[in-house]
Parts: sequence; structure tokens; C-alpha cells
Amino acid sequence: MKRMITLLYATALTGCIPLCAQRTASVSLDPETKFQKIDGFGGCGMNGQWADVYTQEQVDLLWGPDGMGYNIMRIRINPDESNWKSYVNAVKWAKAHGATVFASPWTPPYRFKVGAEQTWGESSNHGHINTDSIESYAKWLERY
Repeated sequence: MKRMITLLYATALTGCIPLCAQRTASVSLDPETKFQKIDGFGGCGMNGQWADVYTQEQVDLLWGPDGMGYNIMRIRINPDESNWKSYVNAVKWAKAHGATVFASPWTPPYRFKVGAEQTWGESSNHGHINTDSIESYAKWLERY
């Protein structure tokens, strides 16, 4: 099957799609030819406050059998340990639907960074990890 598609190049920094970046290409699709296995489709389990954002109904809409078809949930490892439990309910509900859940660090806690501005709790803007803190940060991640 041959289709004409328009490729849109989005800018990572602004999230906008500039109209001048549109390109037209001809693509031949053969649904019987497989080049890679895709293990899942998912979403991020957080909001701007990095809190437990999903109700059970929302999890059902995204990860449930009659929902959007998500089967992966990514959550962040919050730099403020007091927020680590905030995802518990959403994770339990998503896992009950068979979702794969994984956590990834967003940024090291303020105490492990240099050149950072503390914003609230252990959160901070900018900066980078202090090389003297790498082992402590690794142990901190293990506790998560």
C-alpha cells in the first residue's frame, strides 16, 4: 500500500510545529513486513505538581482493557523523598491492568548538586551532580 504523508518536525524546546518545517514524502507500507518489535505504548504518571494525579477512573481510561491501550507507565523518582509514595495508588491500579511500570530519576536532590538553586524541599533548578556525591546519589536511588 502506498501513502503520501507529511512529516512534521517539532522543536523539542518549545513543543511547537513550525509550518516551514513540513516536508512531503512518499512511503510504501507493507503490514506483513516487520522491522522491529514494539513492546508497549504508554504514558507518564505525573502532573506539574509531581503528585498522585490519576484517579482510578483515569487509570482505567488509559491503562484499562477498554481504555486507550496503554501498557507502560513511567513515573519519576522525585528528588524529595517525602513525595515518593504519591504514585502508589496509580501504580497499583495500572499494574492491576497488566502495565509495566518503571521509575526514572528526574534530577538529583539538591544536596547532591552544585550550581543549583533550591526551589522547594530537595528540589532544585539547574546545576549538575557534584562528582563527590555520585556514590551517595547511587545509594539514594537504591533506596527508592
